[in-house]
Amino acid sequence: MHQQGGVRKIVKKLCEPGHSSIQEVDNIHSQIEKKTLQVTEVFSPLGVARALLATNRKKPFEVIHMKTKKFINYQTEVKSYSFCALLYTKVKAIMYSIQTPCCLQYKTSFLEQEFTTVCVLRNCQCTNQDSQRCDVSKPRNFCV
Repeated sequence: MHQQGGVRKIVKKLCEPGHSSIQEVDNIHSQIEKKTLQVTEVFSPLGVARALLATNRKKPFEVIHMKTKKFINYQTEVKSYSFCALLYTKVKAIMYSIQTPCCLQYKTSFLEQEFTTVCVLRNCQCTNQDSQRCDVSKPRNFCV
């Protein structure tokens, strides 16, 4: 988010089994499976792009070719964080914010009005109000 100046927060919504709130994505996956992958063999990234472009002729998909330098290896960064405080099996929405880099905000139901905040920076005990004081550059210990 720091590299993309206009992005202030990202909200990621996760599906509930049997109650897909992301029907458009399910529809697109179904189209790709039925119209492309069952009849086309793909041997290269260019072949994937061509197959995706041919999937829906009425409303063609937009295929974005990413350059290698746009891919990021997060393995080093993730060592500073501990995600054991968050039960991902119960989470329905997660919000990442540039203003609180050490915290995640989450909901366990789409009906909840407010997000709950949890700090994921190792050994940090901040709250939503003081999370900007966390130093994300210091390595932390693992949680148990």
